[in-house]
Amino acid sequence: MKAEDNHIMNILYSPIMYIHSDLLSELPSSMGILNDVILNHWIINKYHLEHLPDTWQPDDVVSKLIFTHWEMIPKITEFIGGYLLRERLLIEKTSLISDSKLLAFISLPLRHTVVVGQQNNNINHSAWGTAFIIKMTRNLPTALQQRLRLCFSPNIRLPNIYMTKTPDHINLLRMAINYAHDF
Repeated sequence: MKAEDNHIMNILYSPIMYIHSDLLSELPSSMGILNDVILNHWIINKYHLEHLPDTWQPDDVVSKLIFTHWEMIPKITEFIGGYLLRERLLIEKTSLISDSKLLAFISLPLRHTVVVGQQNNNINHSAWGTAFIIKMTRNLPTALQQRLRLCFSPNIRLPNIYMTKTPDHINLLRMAINYAHDF
């Protein structure tokens, strides 16, 4: 088995490794045995997770980036969302005081075409980063899209963002991955 095969098996059949803790709160208290195999089986059944098509391979740059850096998706969304909301974060300064890594990332001169309107009062940078990642991964198979959503809180209110997959957005994703690795 190749390392890539092992990685995809972990994504598909070991969602306990990346599921958001809020989703585990629905775990019935009657399940006294908390072992990874049982939890993984429960998660797969609870959320009706589909199987990956047999012939699927990550064939575009975004799929490859997301697939190979799956375990860092929550941190990547924090960086991307912070970057998209950097003007608001600089005005508010509250989250920047405690997160020097985010401050370093939003100071990069990266281009993007995501418009953050003034009418949108949602300044949760994690929600903006999550919406960005979901829009960028629309071409992933349903099985991976379902599992990707498990990385995030079910209570997150995603903003409506209108964007396409452009070289600038791919670059923003790459830089967020680099920062997530370095910090």
